[in-house]
Amino acid sequence: MKAVTGTLEHAKEAVVGKPHEESQANEAVQKAKETKDTATQKANEAKDTTMWKAGEHTNYAAEKARETKDIAAQKAKEANDTTMGKAGEYTKLQTMLLRRQERPRTP
Repeated sequence: MKAVTGTLEHAKEAVVGKPHEESQANEAVQKAKETKDTATQKANEAKDTTMWKAGEHTNYAAEKARETKDIAAQKAKEANDTTMGKAGEYTKLQTMLLRRQERPRTP
């Protein structure tokens, strides 16, 4: 009977594998799953970081565009004010010259 039991054990091990080999295989499968999960998590973190940075750069570019537009508008207003001031001065000078020409000259 002992011989039959031994043969049965050998047959079972040949088909199913030895208990320690099975546990090693399970550990390898578990490690592979953990590695896959970690890689997936890292990939998601990298994607999130990339998306955040892209959004940050987009916001920065939009802010710079607004600032540039505001500066250009301010410069245009200043140039207009200066032009209007010069035009006012020119008009005053023209008026003064015309009045001088209209006055009779006294000898």
